[in-house]
Amino acid sequence: MRIRHARIIVAAGAAIAALAILLLSRNFNFYFDEWDFILAAPDWTWLSFLQPHNEHPVVIPKLIYAALLNTFGLHVYWPYMAVLLALHATNAFLLFELVRRRSGDLIGVAAAALMLVLGAGWENLLWAFQMTFVGSVTCGLGALLALQR
Repeated sequence: MRIRHARIIVAAGAAIAALAILLLSRNFNFYFDEWDFILAAPDWTWLSFLQPHNEHPVVIPKLIYAALLNTFGLHVYWPYMAVLLALHATNAFLLFELVRRRSGDLIGVAAAALMLVLGAGWENLLWAFQMTFVGSVTCGLGALLALQR
């Protein structure tokens, strides 16, 4: 079923969800694994960016944290959450595009809406360090979408 302006609906939903989560997380602070990155940051070398964190490759998240730490420091947490939420909104939009091509706009919008609230995965949206996993989903959905072209 075709829905007029389906992409705009998904983008608006993603923006609303991101703003709501950003508002709810306005008093959050750095937590747990983030401190591994923060405490090691002054000693980072190009080689240390290649070192895994809990056996997971984290080159891109370390680069993101390095840029954010150098730009904003530890005074504010919202920029870190903004990266996570931008990835999350991208996931919803990529899932919409992927599902829409096979099942239509209505089911695509529904899939994106479900992705935006994540259900049992809600905790991944309240901790900026989860950009490691949310970013992996972004890359996977992007790869699937690219393979369909």
